[in-house]
Amino acid sequence: MSEGQETHTVKLFDTELQQLSRAVLDFGALVTQQLDDAVRALLNRDAALASKVLEREARVNQMDSDIEDAAVRLVATRSPKGRDLRAVFGMLKSGTDLERIGDEAKKVAKFAKRLARSEAAGPDPLGPAIQAMAAQAGDMLRELWGAIEKADLDGAVRAAERDRALDREYSAALDEVHHLLQAGPEQARELAETLLTLKSIERIGDHAKNVARHYVFYARGDNVSHVKARNLRSAAGLPEGDSRDGEESTAG
Repeated sequence: MSEGQETHTVKLFDTELQQLSRAVLDFGALVTQQLDDAVRALLNRDAALASKVLEREARVNQMDSDIEDAAVRLVATRSPKGRDLRAVFGMLKSGTDLERIGDEAKKVAKFAKRLARSEAAGPDPLGPAIQAMAAQAGDMLRELWGAIEKADLDGAVRAAERDRALDREYSAALDEVHHLLQAGPEQARELAETLLTLKSIERIGDHAKNVARHYVFYARGDNVSHVKARNLRSAAGLPEGDSRDGEESTAG
């Protein structure tokens, strides 16, 4: 291969890699919107909005398939190595986690639709807890996409560290469910579905944390798949003391 042909091939690969990265970020924006709308539909008993979330599930699945196809095609046709190969695999694995975020949002939307059509008391007593967790998860996702778009490793790790605050919100909500069950066990069925909603939001935080881990792998070459959020900063070679773990969420 001549030098000119090699340069052309490299440029083509860079373009295709940028397109794949853009697709992942667009996918992230979509599933974040799915979470926002699903929770809003639940809290407002909005069946129409819940239906929109469920209708967009086909788009979520299509974007997941498109990213997988593009990643496989890049490996097959360009034979990337080193950092480039890590980038492709990182985005492929991120697509899987994004699809799972979409699945969790779908579960919330299904509950919202059922609730909107029933006379059940629903999640009203736990509405503030759901809203707080969803705001924390939404902030985490938006911060993560922004960091990845700017190639900001520190920002991606800070977004992942938000998962610790989300877990604390979840633990507090579980305590509230326990108290409500003690006060009125007749609410058990409605509270069970609400509990599943809380778990879905908690799982969204876990998947976002996984995406941050994939980004660390791409940027550093270190496999941090099983590193806990509290240790991710040191595993990524970043200085300690810059965590936003205790920061309050500003989203409504």
